[in-house]
Amino acid sequence: MRSNQKTASAIAIEHHTPSMIAGAVMMGAAGIIGLCGMITGGTAVFAAIRHYLREAEMTPGEMLRHRLDQGKAAAAATATAWQQHNGVRAPAGRVRA
Repeated sequence: MRSNQKTASAIAIEHHTPSMIAGAVMMGAAGIIGLCGMITGGTAVFAAIRHYLREAEMTPGEMLRHRLDQGKAAAAATATAWQQHNGVRAPAGRVRA
């Protein structure tokens, strides 16, 4: 192969250079638009969370404690109902919340 000859891949890349540049520019623009969308959406979600927490009657810690107590009560009620339905007796000395 002579030094002034180009390989087939070099010719293909050289031939499609404007298309590749246009594609890269469009991908860059889409990335910037996507980043702006993520920032806008994130800001809106953050503002909604702050608004929800301000309007809440309980602090986040109190709300967590309340939900935890609800979950414990629901689990105990479910276990009791399952045991009654299946004729299983709870072990002696076991305290339920």
